[in-house]
Amino acid sequence: MKKDTMADFSSAWNAAIKVTPNVSSAISVIGSFSIAFHILRRSKVDFKKKFTYHYLMLIISFTDIISSTAMAFSQAFIDTTEEMPVDGQQDMPFVKPKGACIAQAWAIQMSMSTILCLACLCTHFYVHIVLGKSAKKVKYIVAYTVVSLIIPLAVSILLLFLGKDDDYYGQAGIWCWITDEHDAARFFFFYIPLWFAMVYTTILMCFIVVSIKETATNAHTESTKRFVREMRLQGILYCASFLTTWTFGTVNRIAQVAGLNSPFLVWLHTLMVPLQGFFNALVYGRPFYLAWRRRIQCSHKSHLGCHRGGIWAYLVRGFNRSVKQVLGIKNVSYAEERAESGDIEVVTSAL
Repeated sequence: MKKDTMADFSSAWNAAIKVTPNVSSAISVIGSFSIAFHILRRSKVDFKKKFTYHYLMLIISFTDIISSTAMAFSQAFIDTTEEMPVDGQQDMPFVKPKGACIAQAWAIQMSMSTILCLACLCTHFYVHIVLGKSAKKVKYIVAYTVVSLIIPLAVSILLLFLGKDDDYYGQAGIWCWITDEHDAARFFFFYIPLWFAMVYTTILMCFIVVSIKETATNAHTESTKRFVREMRLQGILYCASFLTTWTFGTVNRIAQVAGLNSPFLVWLHTLMVPLQGFFNALVYGRPFYLAWRRRIQCSHKSHLGCHRGGIWAYLVRGFNRSVKQVLGIKNVSYAEERAESGDIEVVTSAL
């Protein structure tokens, strides 16, 4: 296996690989911070209503802020090593990572928390949608906390103390992480859990899609069908953002195991992995953006986009309102009509 070195790359590739994670990591931090800020500023009632969903999104956001901030400082900005004498042998120094490098390696290893928390989020969708159980039970929240936070934190700390004179954390290509000499630790503590989470989320999303499709087929109203479709799409997008982020890193790792050290794959790796928070922000904010756009459209009652069923349903409802006014029957307010028509805001409060 080739080591994670860029010595064989051209100067242009080296420059691109060093600069790219600085930009993509900054974008990711902004996205994760936006999610956390939006959740924390919501009312207590709204937060508790969707506590499990908000709780998982906060873990994802905060751990992504930590790991993305660390990724923003590639080795171009960190003096990674210092020479330390071997005990009792002052004339035989060995290379030891400095504190900044170790801190960066620990923070990047904590990105495993983001990965496992996304798998827990997919489990939350499955429990809530497919099994039809309450996702607010304490046992689910405790299990999600152990899997997504406590285990990754324990592993990242454990790696700090493994090896007496041969640290597990150190120079690892573009970032400080688990060193090249500990490939087994890389796979055991990171890539195997990552690939398991990718397969696990894909399987669960297949069950969710099938279940929601059956629900939509049996639905009697157009608003219910639309709600189900939006729920399905929201879950798929979270899964897709996770797979998109880590697929290129996985391909690059497999290529390196096979002896291929491609600058293009390394560049894609450094581009996509730090963008997890940005993709999460797009998916999280999508229902709120659609609700905002719909409110803008519905500022004029006659806007056809505010009505379900197309122009025919719009004309029928207009005729019914006219008849009610002629007969003196109290008319339904426009806000109530919008609520009955299945506004997309229901998606933001479904979980």
